[in-house]
Amino acid sequence: MEGERESAPFAADSNKGTYQEQVGKESEDAGRTMKSTSIETPTEEGQGEVSSTVSQGTGEEVSTPSDGVNGETSTTAGSSWREKIMNHPYVIQGSGTLRQAAGTFQDKLQPLVNHPYIQKSTEAVSSTLQPWMDRGAKTVQSGHETVRKAINREAGYEPKRFVPFGAGVIGILLLCILIAGWGSGERGSKYGVDISKIVADRIQLPDGRYVAYCEWGATNDTAQHSVLVLHDFLSSRLAGIPGVSEKLLVTYGVRLVSYDRPGFGQSDPHPHRSFNSSAEDIVRIADALNLGQKFWVLAFSGGGPHAWAALKYIPERLAGVVMIAPAGNPYAKNMTIEETKEFWGTLPRTQKNMFRLARYFPSLLPNFLKKTVKKINGIMRSIKKIVSEKDRALLAQDSFGAAWETHMRESVRQGSSKPLAEELSLLVHDWGFKLTDMHPKPVRQSFFQRVLFLFRRPVLPVFTGPIHIFQGTDDKLQPAAANDYAKRLLPEVQYHKLDGEGHYSWFCYCDACHRELFKTLFGEVEGLDELENPLEVVKSAATETVTPSESEGNSITATEAVKSITTEQETTPAEAEVSAGEL
Repeated sequence: MEGERESAPFAADSNKGTYQEQVGKESEDAGRTMKSTSIETPTEEGQGEVSSTVSQGTGEEVSTPSDGVNGETSTTAGSSWREKIMNHPYVIQGSGTLRQAAGTFQDKLQPLVNHPYIQKSTEAVSSTLQPWMDRGAKTVQSGHETVRKAINREAGYEPKRFVPFGAGVIGILLLCILIAGWGSGERGSKYGVDISKIVADRIQLPDGRYVAYCEWGATNDTAQHSVLVLHDFLSSRLAGIPGVSEKLLVTYGVRLVSYDRPGFGQSDPHPHRSFNSSAEDIVRIADALNLGQKFWVLAFSGGGPHAWAALKYIPERLAGVVMIAPAGNPYAKNMTIEETKEFWGTLPRTQKNMFRLARYFPSLLPNFLKKTVKKINGIMRSIKKIVSEKDRALLAQDSFGAAWETHMRESVRQGSSKPLAEELSLLVHDWGFKLTDMHPKPVRQSFFQRVLFLFRRPVLPVFTGPIHIFQGTDDKLQPAAANDYAKRLLPEVQYHKLDGEGHYSWFCYCDACHRELFKTLFGEVEGLDELENPLEVVKSAATETVTPSESEGNSITATEAVKSITTEQETTPAEAEVSAGEL
């Protein structure tokens, strides 16, 4: 029986109960054989000698193999044991089954691999990845070359080249200096403007928010006309009517008040801004400052939509409305195709991008406008490139540039771009009303309505007071098409086209223009011709510069800040003739 087991040690397929015993016995025999095997170990002389050790528990000598030439290994138990396992029928049968399954799977997969779509996709992926693989190979090769050069340099095979290395270091240092200089220049003020010491006069509204304001001209007791100014998109209360003469305001009896809209300047933000809330703020500010039951609203550029909102929501409080180059909605539904083409054709590319972003992706607008808050000098340079020649000549004057930069920096002093994003979003979306809502319409009532509401007052026209729009024909920032459209919808609007004027040239720092504006709004007054230098560019009645050290607590009020950046400029007779001819 034992002889049969030696000839066929694992051939007892019919007798499965003795299989484990056979494996155990075979393992013991293999272990005993390994213990009794001589193993050669190398000696110091390199000869194949056999070192005998006594096996633990058996007393048999165990030899370890040597690395010498004469040393041979006599261990065959490990290899025989592995051969027995690999020759086992189960293993052989399993291997054959796996090879058969792999061949079947390959036969089934081959048609799919040879399919034209798969071949085409594989070629496309290969062509796409090949450049990246080549680039990676080049990068690896370059790394190898760099390492090789470094190793050779350390070993002394290649001389160190200090000149290219030093030139590279100097170039990097110069680049860092240029970047640092550019950044510091952008953060600094071109005209030395410092708004940190300006403290605004503020009032508190019923909802708890504070609103900053400035006022010029006649006092509340002597004022004949109260005018509330709505500033431009990137401006503040400090602008008012830029460069208006204090004496001109007093002569006309005009009390001029300007305020910061929510989030601008030193006014608190509004959590839910709309044109309706803007009209409510106008009423609350007018009541808090005692502007009277009726007052005028004057809006410049970006303040125009808020003036239209006042006409819609608070018409009973308005004595009149005047808008200079008011902004319009480029997505107004009742614009004609010609007006739309003219509108978008006139806009600069930057404004087009901002309008589209505000229209379709308003949530991305605050991040887009962050650079506007941080880089006022860059914005000023961009605007100078866009405007007309007449505007560019005005913007090039240092006196105007200092005041302009002050207004802009004050508008974003809170460091947030959200108010600017809100303004743009309100402009390009549905205003909540249409311009035709301001059109006086006859009241149409049926016979039943006349009988039912016999003793009820009929609906009155929305606003019957004067509405003036002034628009320069050479305005590059605000297309005239928007106001042509407003005139078409509202024929009662008094539309004044200013030939050859730009966006700023007629409204800012032009005393003759201010006189013409007040004459149009309020008529002739006595003493107007007696004012000295009638055609000079007057920036304020006060010519003294107020510095922070001259005021208490190293701070100045907003009104003093405006006066501190203004100086009188006298014109020559030739310049006076030119100005008179232009007017």
